[in-house]
Amino acid sequence: MATGNWYLEGYLYQQERMHRLPVEGDYFTIGRSQSCDLVLNRQDVSRLHCHLTEREGHLYVVDNQSTNGSFINGLQVSDEQELLHGDILSVANTDIRIIQDHDSSPQITATKVVIHNADDQRLLAGVRQLEQLLELKQVTTHFHGIFDLNRQLHGHEALGRGAAADLPEAPWPLFQIAESGDLAVPLSQLFREVATRAFNEQRAGGYLYLNIHPQELDRPDNLLDSLKSLRGVYPNTPIRIEIHEDGIADLTLLRDFQAGLAHLNMELAYDDFGAGRARLLEMVEVPPAVVKFDIGLIRNIHSAPQTKQHMVAALVKLVREVGSCALAEGVEHHDEFLACQDLGFELIQGYLFGRPASIPQSAPVIS
Repeated sequence: MATGNWYLEGYLYQQERMHRLPVEGDYFTIGRSQSCDLVLNRQDVSRLHCHLTEREGHLYVVDNQSTNGSFINGLQVSDEQELLHGDILSVANTDIRIIQDHDSSPQITATKVVIHNADDQRLLAGVRQLEQLLELKQVTTHFHGIFDLNRQLHGHEALGRGAAADLPEAPWPLFQIAESGDLAVPLSQLFREVATRAFNEQRAGGYLYLNIHPQELDRPDNLLDSLKSLRGVYPNTPIRIEIHEDGIADLTLLRDFQAGLAHLNMELAYDDFGAGRARLLEMVEVPPAVVKFDIGLIRNIHSAPQTKQHMVAALVKLVREVGSCALAEGVEHHDEFLACQDLGFELIQGYLFGRPASIPQSAPVIS
């Protein structure tokens, strides 16, 4: 009997991205052995650490006499114990959230967890605090200037920061917590709202580049609705929306999303171009206003082999031929800047011209 409506959510494969895995079968095993249904290749996890069973719609866990134990919300499992929606199952030091009914489960707001490992609090440790952050809008914005080759201001990328005393300031750990509580989308929306307000209050110049969380692209219509609300409040702000080059792989959806942005008088920018596989077809078929070349292509470009420089130059040429603007991210040194000039880039972003700050720049701050 397959369970069907239970899921395990967490950083399951030693990656930085959260995964959600269905619990399937009568006897679902978790452990280090390659024969387990969920393989956790970590030394503190036993070969067959624990197993899950489902009976009449209820999910249970049994610890298989593991070395480091299994825990529910920080309390060690002794006999067979029931798992509830929102519980945190800790397999040694790996935290896994229990989800029931992936598509319709209620939002989790009150699960109590006893943290047994102070170094691994990624999953639930801050969900309640994050909900309070969202309610009180405890975030700020740093702006990172973007300049043209004449060192004239082109715009700013908005970078969200947390402002709650009991939560990280940096966006990445905040989004780790947010993902564990299904709060990544509202956090991303709040970052954009606060950034746009600060951009207008400080009368910043140029374009405002706003980021979106990858989960928002799963429902582009909802994303466009949130951007429409933002546009209603700030009708004249020149806005460009950054999406990762892998964000929308379907050309029809990407074209529709770009058309929706145009209806809102917003433009599209591809971020981290070249970080993975360069989506050349998408760029040609649905050319954005700006293509931001990933720092991995730009770092030490002045001393890179000629083959790499020729490749980057060819990509820049293609970007410009489809009517997009080529932006070099992560420029830190003057030699990199000169190389980017030679390669045909039109815009520069990086520490060479200044670091992100709460006050938008009007001119480069040469480092």
